[in-house]
Amino acid sequence: MGISIFPNPANDLLNVSTSENGFNSVRVINVLGETVFEQQIVPGNHSQIQLNIAALPPGLYVLEAAGKNNSATAKFIKE
Repeated sequence: MGISIFPNPANDLLNVSTSENGFNSVRVINVLGETVFEQQIVPGNHSQIQLNIAALPPGLYVLEAAGKNNSATAKFIKE
């Protein structure tokens, strides 16, 4: 199970595509390990979501998608 994110680097919107429907939340973690953004995923809307990251300062981040029995991560750059 995995995720892909695009565009990368991103400016205002980040598209997250998941390979399966097992995820129920996503969070963005900065380089200090702090959660700076978190969003629940609505059931039935798992394969593609769009995150508004305009408020985040430029830098490197890790996006973590989590479910009851699984998780996946991907790195991205906010310009």
